[in-house]
Amino acid sequence: LVKKKYIALVHGDIDESGTLEDTLVRGQETTTVIESGSSKIVKGMLSSLSFRKLQSIPNNDEGLSVIEVDLHTGRKHQIRAQLSNYGFPILGDIKYGGEVFPDIVDEQVSQHSIALHASYLAMPYPVGEKHDVDVRCPGDTHTH
Repeated sequence: LVKKKYIALVHGDIDESGTLEDTLVRGQETTTVIESGSSKIVKGMLSSLSFRKLQSIPNNDEGLSVIEVDLHTGRKHQIRAQLSNYGFPILGDIKYGGEVFPDIVDEQVSQHSIALHASYLAMPYPVGEKHDVDVRCPGDTHTH
């Protein structure tokens, strides 16, 4: 079983933790989220992730949150689409409603990047051992 975790910087003051379970429908350009309990009948893929807030950052009126995302299913644009659908788009993710804040972007980060970092990967090795890869965000000293 492969396990993946991500660190994201999102718009808004998100809850301390939570789980998002929705149906995702892939389109030409973006992925659409159909929330659980919706009466819409669609052909899509069940998608699930959980998150926990690591830090709140005051910024203008809405604030920002640093979160760790534990991906239960691996759908294209899943994290981006689900977080945006619930009102917490990823910083810099213009495709899914995020905005770029040049005053907080480091010179090493491209203005075209999104604030989503693959921080952890665990997978079985062919002989049965489990291998873990833990990667800190550049310049980070406290997320793990």
